[in-house]
Amino acid sequence: MSVFYYKLTNFFPFKSKTHFMLTFLGFSGTGYFIARYTNEQRFNNAAVQEAIRLLSANTQIVELIGYPIGLVSTVVGNRAIISDQGSSYFFLVRGPRGRLNISLSTEIKSQAEINNPTLAKEFYLPDNELKLMMEELKTKEGEAVLEKTDIPKNQKFWKIKSLVVDLAPDYQINIVNPNEKKENELPKLSNSSDLQENEKSRQFLIEVYREERKRKGTDGYIAKSEEEIEEIRQFKLRETYRKVGYVRFYLFMIAVFGAMGTYIYLMKNKRKKIQGSEIQYIMQQFIFNNHQIKSRFGENLKFVQTSRGSIIDKTAEFEQDFLATKAFGTVFTKGTYQEKTNTWKIDSIKVGIKNKKGEISDIQKLI
Repeated sequence: MSVFYYKLTNFFPFKSKTHFMLTFLGFSGTGYFIARYTNEQRFNNAAVQEAIRLLSANTQIVELIGYPIGLVSTVVGNRAIISDQGSSYFFLVRGPRGRLNISLSTEIKSQAEINNPTLAKEFYLPDNELKLMMEELKTKEGEAVLEKTDIPKNQKFWKIKSLVVDLAPDYQINIVNPNEKKENELPKLSNSSDLQENEKSRQFLIEVYREERKRKGTDGYIAKSEEEIEEIRQFKLRETYRKVGYVRFYLFMIAVFGAMGTYIYLMKNKRKKIQGSEIQYIMQQFIFNNHQIKSRFGENLKFVQTSRGSIIDKTAEFEQDFLATKAFGTVFTKGTYQEKTNTWKIDSIKVGIKNKKGEISDIQKLI
């Protein structure tokens, strides 16, 4: 057990309590941000965005939590059950007056599967990938290119099967109820080149683009009083402060961890002087009591007051000159600090003869 513990302490997280704390905070913080980002990406789709739009356009919901309405970004409160055919989402939305729990059920089909007007009417939400493709084409080549470009067969469209607001265990508001037959999921389009009340399936990108633009034209809630306008203004201001506060907090934590890591690194790699250290004392006692040194250099051996080298972390490497009756010499020493015994261990000692010019020769290894 002691050997295992000794080997374990060679790793950075287990060298000290400070190292362990830094490692724990670093991994937990990174894990939280990764989990949050991953969770946010799961809710970044056309169905959730349309659900927010429908909630914002519902007078009853606006009366409950106010306007504007946005998704609450949280790791714990939001969850999603994802599949290729459809998904279920359970999330929180926030308004100026409070929060609401939302349940959303969706279904997905590809363009190849939508082969009749009824399905085109139900699956009216283009995937974000398709929206991005249309915007890129429109930006590069103009809107006219959308009239000539077919919708890729593998592109997906979303259908909202149900959208429910959970107020209490026995009280819900059905924004989209699958048991109710809807007259039209899409706004009626006046342009003759658009889908004429969805009497045919979509074929070109321009049809999807105009549907999306027409639907977004009905977004939002129009404030009717000065109190509502002020409420909206204050809510947007609080949301801005919230985002700025998050950024400041992240920057502060990065600065704190960076400073702590820098301090530990500098302390770990700080050069400590050899003079007066324990390993220097051990080396000198070894030289004083070594018979080979006495026979080679003579009696009355004395070390000079200066040394060359240093102690860095748990490693020492230095050299020190000495005088004796027969010759001058230099000791080259390497050592390692043993945390288990709290002592220094000499790894190697070499001794060489030094002439009047300062040249070292005839180096002999003693350890």
